[in-house]
Amino acid sequence: MPKDESTGLVEPDLIVNGRALTFAECMSVRVAVGNMRIMLQDAEHRRGIGEQLATNYDHHLARVEQTMLTTSRAGATGQFPFGSSGRPDDLGELRAELTLDRAQGRIRLFFGKPVIWLDMVAGQARAFAAELLAKADALDRTKV
Repeated sequence: MPKDESTGLVEPDLIVNGRALTFAECMSVRVAVGNMRIMLQDAEHRRGIGEQLATNYDHHLARVEQTMLTTSRAGATGQFPFGSSGRPDDLGELRAELTLDRAQGRIRLFFGKPVIWLDMVAGQARAFAAELLAKADALDRTKV
């Protein structure tokens, strides 16, 4: 699987016309698939391409997206490294992927599953905030 050495993130093996895509190319495909699925939620966009085609795209893109997301390290681990919050719906540690989309000028936080709430100790909150700020700074540097 393609891996980003600086972050340790991995992407699924994707081969297009016999060539294996790089980590950045695989991530771009995953982002593009997600963006298209979001666009397909817009009624005007669906009307523009026709409901039958929109439904077909959404069905197949959902399968592609699910296949690609299964390679991610994001999601619930079932572990409680800092103890339980005491809430009955606490599923434990949640790994997330924080990435930059320089082309869109956005920071993406991918949880790997639907998330209703987050709970963290002060040190985790500070580390999370520092990581977000570092990504924002990196994004600002690309806007030169």
